[in-house]
Formats: sequence, structure tokens, C-alpha cells
Amino acid sequence: KLKKLWKRLEETRASIVPYTDPVVKYHAKYLVVDDGPALITSMNFTRKCFDNTCDAVAVTYDPAIVDGPLQLAATDRECGLASSTLPDRLIVGPERARRQFTALVQQARKRIQIIDAKLSDPGLIDLLNQRRSQGISVEIFGQKRLGTLLSHGKMMLVDGEGAVIGSLALTALSLDFRREVALVVEEAAAVAELDQLFRSIGAAVSPTDTSAATAGGA
Repeated sequence: KLKKLWKRLEETRASIVPYTDPVVKYHAKYLVVDDGPALITSMNFTRKCFDNTCDAVAVTYDPAIVDGPLQLAATDRECGLASSTLPDRLIVGPERARRQFTALVQQARKRIQIIDAKLSDPGLIDLLNQRRSQGISVEIFGQKRLGTLLSHGKMMLVDGEGAVIGSLALTALSLDFRREVALVVEEAAAVAELDQLFRSIGAAVSPTDTSAATAGGA
């Protein structure tokens, strides 16, 4: 299927650059159209994700965020390291994802909500349990199915004021070894949409306990 897609894209005169790093898997999902918008998403551009999975797409015209993925793509064509000058709102793995996620969890004042069917990183699990013991409400929706949909998206809400949307799963592989991209969303209307998604999921399924998660997800 990939060979067919490659051929079809070449027929449209698209420029295609394979990611050739022998170790790091390219798992980021993003798209930049002309000079904007940029789309940062948890979904693959496949029929399965369009029709059958719970995913989210953040759409932004913020020039700094639009420029970030363009910088990253240029760097990745040469298999280089992500620049330290990328906007702070872009969570980029493997270079800084663990540090950024840790900071977001530590900054929570009231509540942390996560959709991630692969949550398994021991360090993040310990931190989430620690925050819970400090009185922070921690809700983890780690089921493989969310209602009628497969759980594929990785989404986080912090205090109902900020959201994270992107390809990053809270696993050691995703945080420390793969090219991943997520976006911190602070725009009130967008955060409210994700809050409504969490409410609808919460009405259908119960959150799981982080202490019950096991290490070793993919």
C-alpha cells in the first residue's frame, strides 16, 4: 500500500523524502498548508482513523507554530536534532518530550485528565500517582475502546484550561526514542471542545487507576 501511495503522490509531482534514521521511528502526524494553517494531530491519515478511532486535530494559524513544523521537517530531512528554538507550545520527542510532559503534570493545580490507551511509562505513572496523593484529581481513560470508537488519540487536559493534542503516547518509546509532535492548546473555545469530549467519554466509561498501568507499551 505504501508503494502504491508513493507512486500516486509522485504522479501529482509531490516531493517525497523518506525518513532514513536507522533507529528512530517517525511517528509524528502533522501537516502545514502553504503559510498556514498547521495541523497537529494524533491521527494517521487513513480511512480507519477518519471513520473508527477517537482522535483529535489541532488547527492553528499562529505564525510561530506554523513555522515550527516547517523547521522540524527541514531538520528531519537531514536526520538532525530538533532545534532548541522551536516554540515552547510544541512538544517534540525525543529531544524534549519527557521534560515538557513532566512540567505540565507538575504544574497542574486541580485536575489532570488523559486519554491514552498505551500509558505505561513508569516515571510518568509514578508522577501521576504522586500528584493524586497531593490532592490533584487524576483521570486516566486507558481503555482500548471509548464507546463505539477505538482509542487511538493521545489527549490531555490540565485544570480545564490547557490541552495537549498530538502523536505522543505516555510510553518510554514515545517519550524517549521516537520523532513525535504534540501541541499545547490554550485557546478557550478549543479547550472547551476537548473538555466536552472528556465529559461525554466519562459518561460512558470509568477512568482507570494509574497505579494499575503496566510498563512496556508501544
